[in-house]
Amino acid sequence: MIVGVIGNCQARELTKCFQRHYPDLEVRCYFSGYEEDRQRVDEEVASLDVVISQWFPDDFPVLGTSGLRGRSRSFISVPMFSFTGFHPDITYLKEKGADFASPVGAYHSRIVAGSYVLGLAEKRVGRLFNKFVYQGLGYFDELPKASARFNQVHEKVGFKLSTESFSVPFMHTVNHPTGLAISLLTKELAEKIGLDTDGWSTEADIAEDGLADDTVWPIYPELARAFGGEGSTSFQITNRKPNITKNPISLEEFIAGSYEIYAQRQMDQKPIEATVRFLSSVVR
Repeated sequence: MIVGVIGNCQARELTKCFQRHYPDLEVRCYFSGYEEDRQRVDEEVASLDVVISQWFPDDFPVLGTSGLRGRSRSFISVPMFSFTGFHPDITYLKEKGADFASPVGAYHSRIVAGSYVLGLAEKRVGRLFNKFVYQGLGYFDELPKASARFNQVHEKVGFKLSTESFSVPFMHTVNHPTGLAISLLTKELAEKIGLDTDGWSTEADIAEDGLADDTVWPIYPELARAFGGEGSTSFQITNRKPNITKNPISLEEFIAGSYEIYAQRQMDQKPIEATVRFLSSVVR
């Protein structure tokens, strides 16, 4: 059997998880962001016994779900992990339509970006990371809302996996699941294509958590306490050259680095408009 796994960075982790559990199974990974991988899908889809793909709109080059389903011998639409419940402060920012990075990669803090727009001094921003501000911005409401969305999406495409499957936070960022989450999703996919999952263990998958070697956004202490956790304000940024190293940076360092970046950008403020309105009403 030849299995093709198509999608973003999560697809890479699903592929590696399949390979750990089924070393004799041929599993090919196709990264949606690479034109050469999309070309490979176009050339190889007829040779794949099973196609496992995240959802893509019909106008997406080659990988549009409707068209790809029609060309596949067997097609499984796999949900893309997207969960804002643990990290409601994360947003993406653009300049002239193009994303730009923060000090820890693709993700930005709504509170920090909103504070910059309002012209607040850096030294004041750290004090805004508190229960009152989180409450005003709706951060405490995001966990149940995100859980409902997550469960609905998975149920809609026939997956048993839900937030009830986890006893610990299962995301490093809003779109980077932990090794445990990848393991449980891979197990369900294996069952769907008829592979034996008796004796499945998550131990190796948790240890080989590939996305832990990328940005890890903290779950702020006040938010973590809402579900019995401790939380943190330490961000992890990864240096991939010459060797992978995990470098934590403090909230203060993150704020300073973000301000330095924003001073050189003309950010589109639309993603943080609500944040700016709230902060402007409470900060003097």
